[in-house]
Amino acid sequence: MSVVVVVVVAVDRVFFAYGTQVLISTTCLPPFRSQVPHRQMVLNLLGYADDPLTLTGIAMDEGQFLKEATACGHQTAVNVVHSQRLELAYFFGRYNLASEILDDIKPWETVAPAYVGIYRAALFQGLTCYAMADIETHRRRKWIKRGTAFMSQIQKWVKAGNVNTLHMLHLLRAEQARLQGKAAVAEKEYGEAIATSSRNGFIHDRALAHERFMQYHLKKSDDTYWARHHYDKAMQALTDWGATALADRLQIANEGRL
Repeated sequence: MSVVVVVVVAVDRVFFAYGTQVLISTTCLPPFRSQVPHRQMVLNLLGYADDPLTLTGIAMDEGQFLKEATACGHQTAVNVVHSQRLELAYFFGRYNLASEILDDIKPWETVAPAYVGIYRAALFQGLTCYAMADIETHRRRKWIKRGTAFMSQIQKWVKAGNVNTLHMLHLLRAEQARLQGKAAVAEKEYGEAIATSSRNGFIHDRALAHERFMQYHLKKSDDTYWARHHYDKAMQALTDWGATALADRLQIANEGRL
């Protein structure tokens, strides 16, 4: 196992040590329990879950966790679960499911504005909206408008100096331009998303940007040269990241297409 591949595994080990202490607590869903869904998501990405779209497995039971969090009025924990579910649904290409989860997430700005995952939540909320603009063409304009609202949030963070959200902005701009038929802008923004995520060390988002650029090329032309290039790059990034379940999904979904 290479040094890079252990990234996701190492994260799981940290969550395991932390989660063991968390589960000892007998209080009514203490604030730090909201970290447990993150560990289960890591396990899902590693392939250690019967259903990669559900946060049920070694670390937690999604239904029981939501029941406890709701009973305690712990909206942050509820939001964490739904945000992680949304990210998994999008990662695994289940865009309709992701759109259903969208409405389960209360605005992070009012629930917990300092939540560290607020940036990723906005990214996947925006990406889901843009994906649905392709699926529900009769609501295309509404979905684009909704997606652009999330993109505007990220743009504000970038302008405020948050460099960790720059690649997210480029990816959302690429998706928006693609939907608007602005090929040159889309290609430039996809390239920037790949470059900035790579430069800033976000290997998982680099994989995602390559996959989205691959899908762009598959829709644009019968020539699969560039689609294959970005497929290979996405597979390599996912493998290096250690997300074997995602790599398997990408391989199966594109058999016979490239």
